[in-house]
Amino acid sequence: MLNILGAGCAYPENIIDHEFLVSLGLTGSVEAVLDQTGICRRYSVLRLPYIRETGNAGRSSAKAASTAGPTDLAISACRQALTRAGISPEQVGLVVGEAVTPDQLVPAEAQRVAGALGLKVAAYDICSAGGGLPFYLDTFSRWRPEALPEYTLCFS
Repeated sequence: MLNILGAGCAYPENIIDHEFLVSLGLTGSVEAVLDQTGICRRYSVLRLPYIRETGNAGRSSAKAASTAGPTDLAISACRQALTRAGISPEQVGLVVGEAVTPDQLVPAEAQRVAGALGLKVAAYDICSAGGGLPFYLDTFSRWRPEALPEYTLCFS
């Protein structure tokens, strides 16, 4: 039987709000942005001065302007999930990552996360194009129960 014991999340520290978008001249008013999108704010790994200065036009310099990458956010969320589940990293027997936007393909995002958590266990990525949790549950439900470790850490 599969059980979800803990969940974690992580967001970049930079907030792109409507006032920022208006200051860039991308829209006429805060109300217009909210009416058009229904989104109150967005989070970005890019520093706001970088966005203001470049409009994020040069992708090669964007990484240098980042405060965090996908791996950093995954590590933070995984630590939070383990704490909430009451499980130590040493108890984890498998790490599976859904890496839709990895900084690099080798090693796998799951291997980088496992390494940062000090885990020496099997770790691999599956690509479900954003399916996340339902995809994991479906995948693991097809495995023989004895093939699964007691605890599997999944992230997206």
